[in-house]
Amino acid sequence: MTHVKEKLTVDEAKQISLEELGRPQVRLSNEPRKHPLVKAYRFLDDQGRIEVSRAAADQIYQHFQNNQRIDQAIYLMCLCVAAEKHWDSANEFLAASLAQSSDVSFFREIAIALLDIADIELSGATTKLPLAETCLVLLTEYGLMLANHQGRSSLDHKGVSSVVEYISTSLLARSNINSTAMRISLVHFLAHCGEKKHATLQLNRVISRFGHSLLEDLLRAFFDDKKKGNAAFFFLVEHLQYFFSASAALANMSHDVLKHHMLKYPNEFPSFLASYSDWAPQDTESSVLSTRHISLLYRAAIDVYQRPLAEALGRVLLKHLGKVKDTSPDRLQDQIEAVNEILGSAAVAAGPRQILVGEFMLSLQALRGDARAAQRVISLSRAKRGKDSLVKLAKVGEKPTPLESMIQLAG
Repeated sequence: MTHVKEKLTVDEAKQISLEELGRPQVRLSNEPRKHPLVKAYRFLDDQGRIEVSRAAADQIYQHFQNNQRIDQAIYLMCLCVAAEKHWDSANEFLAASLAQSSDVSFFREIAIALLDIADIELSGATTKLPLAETCLVLLTEYGLMLANHQGRSSLDHKGVSSVVEYISTSLLARSNINSTAMRISLVHFLAHCGEKKHATLQLNRVISRFGHSLLEDLLRAFFDDKKKGNAAFFFLVEHLQYFFSASAALANMSHDVLKHHMLKYPNEFPSFLASYSDWAPQDTESSVLSTRHISLLYRAAIDVYQRPLAEALGRVLLKHLGKVKDTSPDRLQDQIEAVNEILGSAAVAAGPRQILVGEFMLSLQALRGDARAAQRVISLSRAKRGKDSLVKLAKVGEKPTPLESMIQLAG
């Protein structure tokens, strides 16, 4: 096996990597970081890693054609990705693997190998690297690439569907494992799988099984864990809509989890919701779901009469509806009527709640274009000096890659 010196040039690292990938049988050390391929990979620049990823896909296909094992070469590639967390090269490896062939058997072998490695790591944690998480990310992204490539005329659509189904059923079969990585992988895969009707039914089953605890963990991470908070936020941005669009019972469950954290973190929650509204998908269905659940949370804050919280959520809701008006004015009236229906009796109940809701209703009328209501809103705003008209957004960083998100959330 090649010796790797302490410092390498990019060209030297690339040459060692290609030599190691060409070996059909690899002796794996108990210390995978010391394997020559993994050590050489560390010295490559971004472009070098992408080139090695393409070479890995080529070598794995050659092993497959020669009836040689491919699991060891895939294991080494996963080790490299886990050690350096370089998503572009991982993504290139998956894309290059798909481009190698239209042979469905090859696609299935790759999925089987990734799943087997993840199983071994989850059962024994044989390395200190985030290898199980890396394999699960690669598996789900590979399955989604397959699902999205079904339109290629050269592919056996039925065969590709069977591989996609194999991935989903394999993940579902492991959904009782107490593993955040496994659960996140499953929700992500089913939410974005191209075979929507079947995947939606499976996703509802998954949310009913562990959706409550997963949502609790994600919200807790956002509010309490600086290391996981950013990844938790963006996972919620991408997937919370699927919790809301599940069955009525599951949507209510999800709403109750949100309401619990709203009352637990009354000062921070409006900022979270304002940022969520800014980042969440803007398609019609997602927008309607956001309107409904922000309205329900606003109503809950009114019912317990937490005035600062209710006022902040009212401003979040108005900002959200303002975006609806800007992007699709035709939808505004329907969404305002939905808000009015949710507020219901709170709008006519006597006492301070009536004043609070009355002021909000004025703002709704102004949003519709009522000039007199708009003037009264301006007058009220002047009377309440020192109060911000908008809720400050929560501090979030850059959107993490799928690999970064998984490692942070499952760590």
